[in-house]
Amino acid sequence: MGGEDFAFYLEHVPGAMIRLGTGTPGSDVRHDLRQSGFDVDEGCIEHGLRVLAHTDITALTAETPE
Repeated sequence: MGGEDFAFYLEHVPGAMIRLGTGTPGSDVRHDLRQSGFDVDEGCIEHGLRVLAHTDITALTAETPE
């Protein structure tokens, strides 16, 4: 449902949305972000940072059309 809300922003500005998985590898337990038992696997933070850094570097080094 977050994608539906985000689509309204994209009607006004260019953008992109990614979803970062936060479950613990090998665990069958899945808690929603809004549940008291939610416990993020902090290993996912590095993956998210890499995606954002790569996106920033690509945008900054991309040639602009003339």
